[in-house]
Amino acid sequence: MRFLALDLQKFGPFTGVVLDLSQNPRALHLIVGSNAAGKSTSLRATIDLLFGIPAKTRDAHLHEMPDLRIGGRLSSEDGHVIDLVRRKGNTKTLLDPAGQTIDEGTVTKLLGG
Repeated sequence: MRFLALDLQKFGPFTGVVLDLSQNPRALHLIVGSNAAGKSTSLRATIDLLFGIPAKTRDAHLHEMPDLRIGGRLSSEDGHVIDLVRRKGNTKTLLDPAGQTIDEGTVTKLLGG
């Protein structure tokens, strides 16, 4: 699985910030920046997109908890591309870009089980 984009729709201090990693999807991408640039927030967003936003998160300081959203464009090893959105909640938190629920097995499959 590869990340083609990470969309910080409403997460941490960010609103609508997209990290486009699609120019060279086989490359290793390093995220660098000064203190408080958002490196750790981007790492948490990556983990939370894949596994869910924790019940207690420190990334709800600009946006209210129910409004938190992280998007991503992922590519499987066979080249299948999927766009996902993760919302903060207890159930059915994985969505497609139109807001329809996606089965969590989709991400599990991308992660290789």
